[in-house]
Amino acid sequence: MSSTSGSLGRWPFRIVAIAYLVLGAVGITVYNPEVVEAIGIVAGVLGIIIGGLMLLSAAIAPLGTQSRLGRAYALFAVVGLITLFLAILVGNGVFGVRWANFPGVYRLDESGMVVANASTELLLLTLILWPYLCVRATNQTEKKIIGLALSRYEISMKEIAEETGIPPQAAKDVVIDAIGAGRLSGNIRGDTFVRATGTATAGRDAVVLVVCPYCGAKNEQGLTHCQNCGAEL
Repeated sequence: MSSTSGSLGRWPFRIVAIAYLVLGAVGITVYNPEVVEAIGIVAGVLGIIIGGLMLLSAAIAPLGTQSRLGRAYALFAVVGLITLFLAILVGNGVFGVRWANFPGVYRLDESGMVVANASTELLLLTLILWPYLCVRATNQTEKKIIGLALSRYEISMKEIAEETGIPPQAAKDVVIDAIGAGRLSGNIRGDTFVRATGTATAGRDAVVLVVCPYCGAKNEQGLTHCQNCGAEL
């Protein structure tokens, strides 16, 4: 069940990416040669770049695309998708155009120029915004997962998924990688992470711990910065 929900959670982002690729291809292949402004072609090229970048991110940085921030970006990108569609219509003389002084030639009127400018600016913003958000979403999600794992003796992947908004399998992959990198000490039992305990920690029950307000990791009282995310305590 969790695998199915995780798969479904990935598709909205990918559907938006594929829609950008399809509309972008339409923009650069279907155009009216009688329209002076090439807004449909420009918007189409931007659409293909955005769609390709999103699909590439889904393949190499799934943690960012499956996070809440990634899904919020996908919703924002839908607005850009709508303006891409409008720009293609304007660029093909469907609406927002008028006859120029030269027979057989179309130029954009005021409404067409508004759509063209808004579409170009929004598509550029969509293109620039995603790389930054992708890196930030990935880093924040990783830190939060590790912080949750550090804050409990044991925690299930389902609980981590509910806290972070990513599929349980993605959370499990992060925990496994953190264990391998030495950022977490413990092991995976089924779908539950269990922190390691031993003589080194048995005599430390009286130590007062402070929970980091940013990532949830527990730190010994007296530390000025979180040992997990580096935030000031």
